Amino acid sequence: MTFTCSVIISLFSLQISSTSSSPALSDKSRYASFFRVIPSDVHQTKALAKFMKYFKWDWVGVVNLDDDYGKPALEKFLNDSKEENICIAFQEELPNYLGYTNIEQRIKEVADKIQTFENATVVLLIVRPEHVKMIFQEMIKRNITRIWISSDAWSTTRYLMKMEGINRVGEIFGLTFLTGNIPGFKDYLQNLTIPPGVKNDYIREYKQIRFNCSQKSEHTSPSACNVTDPQEQNDDYLLRAVDLTEAYGQRVAVYALAHAIKKLLKCNDTACSGDTDFLPWKLVDILHLMNFTLDNQTYTFNEQGDFENGYDLIRWKMIGNGRELEVVGKFLIKNGSINVYQDKIPWRNTTMPLSRCSEACPPGTEKKKSSISCCYSCTNCSEGFYSADMDQTACQPCPNDTWSLPGSSQCEVWKIWYLEWSAAHSIVVIIGTVIGIVLLVFSFIFFIRHRENPLIKDFFIVSCLMKLGLLVSFGSVIVFLGRPTKYLCMAQQTMYALGFTLCVSCILAKAFNTFIAFIASDPVRQRKLSRLDKPFVIIIFLTLVQALICIFWLVFDPLDASDSLSKSQA
Repeated sequence: MTFTCSVIISLFSLQISSTSSSPALSDKSRYASFFRVIPSDVHQTKALAKFMKYFKWDWVGVVNLDDDYGKPALEKFLNDSKEENICIAFQEELPNYLGYTNIEQRIKEVADKIQTFENATVVLLIVRPEHVKMIFQEMIKRNITRIWISSDAWSTTRYLMKMEGINRVGEIFGLTFLTGNIPGFKDYLQNLTIPPGVKNDYIREYKQIRFNCSQKSEHTSPSACNVTDPQEQNDDYLLRAVDLTEAYGQRVAVYALAHAIKKLLKCNDTACSGDTDFLPWKLVDILHLMNFTLDNQTYTFNEQGDFENGYDLIRWKMIGNGRELEVVGKFLIKNGSINVYQDKIPWRNTTMPLSRCSEACPPGTEKKKSSISCCYSCTNCSEGFYSADMDQTACQPCPNDTWSLPGSSQCEVWKIWYLEWSAAHSIVVIIGTVIGIVLLVFSFIFFIRHRENPLIKDFFIVSCLMKLGLLVSFGSVIVFLGRPTKYLCMAQQTMYALGFTLCVSCILAKAFNTFIAFIASDPVRQRKLSRLDKPFVIIIFLTLVQALICIFWLVFDPLDASDSLSKSQA
């Protein structure tokens, strides 16, 4: 109906709307003289997406109409929700025409889909009030509650707030156009009076119907039969029945037009010097450039003839058996910011409901996403990593001098265990090492004194080298005592490796010589193997190989004290 009226009224060139928000009306090639004192729906969907993002509702359902209102709004919401990382759990489309043959069946199918997606507790309804009523009635029958997000098409619909069972459908949030208070308007509605000497049949007829019990009307006041003069009576009925938001928008529209005419006619406080016989397009041009102030608020039209002030975020607060609008936040279009008054939203059980595809990942885990960005599984943090908060996309590495086990929510300071010099274990090790070294010294002296003995002479040097290897090995034991440092760690492994290799090389050289001696029954084989009996070559070669390995290790992958600690901590 809005588009049809716009085309017809465009014959008179100028239109200012306070309720039509369809993006199609911003097309100046089709609606060149159309203005509105509200934002286009292109901003509404962005505000809705940010509202959902604010509460971390990233798994939502959408129901829209198959008309010029529902389809563009859906397409825009899909784009805006993607930018805010909100996923669509399901999307259903209803026919705009209520006389559609299977409308009731489609409502039931939509209800089935809503009921199926239990995790999608937030449902956006981009539909007309009549469709909302049918959906709510079906939800009430099934005793299903959800968090309903309204589009501007039904966010302030009075009869929905009073429908039977409305408090059983769950929380309802929505947007309405930024509004203000009309000075004296509420008092006027509560105290309708006809000034003396003024004829006003509208007020007279309203009061006669409202306060005279002899009149058959569904709007009769409960106290009507006790009224002596209906024209002297007033109550809050009109205050509850009139949409103050829409009324304020109409006031702004009238003021915008009045300011434009005043500027076009060059009016001052007393007279207008401009030509009153002007073409409509001149007024249209003035409106495009119009900038005026009302109630300390500055208003202006953009290039498409729309306002870009913003929205009020509203909640349908439960009052008795019905609902009442309450502003719980604001969305400003110019900077795209949203401000929610959380203290005005009393969640049931004081816990904000969730609308997510997956449960929140607890501390100590990270998200492992699936093909749907909002759906994921939780995996434990690896060793040396942690996550302290809920829903972390990635675990963080532990700071220096700290460590963590797999699945940790915090890092622990390293508990360093080492053999202190004064510890009992260290004293035992030192005593054992000293005894070993003393025995080596005595055996070395013994070998020197009896070096001419045939049993010692043949392998005197090899035996001395083996004792040297044992001495280095005993020395490496001492290096393992005390608090480790970078250089001590390097010395520990290097001394142990070289000492051990030297000892084993000497044993191998002796064993090979003994093996050759025991194959005397095979002179040919013994002669061939004797060529390889080079004890010093074997010892030097094997020890050099180990020395090269140690050098490469120290150069390319040196062991630090912290690395050593992390491995022991694990």
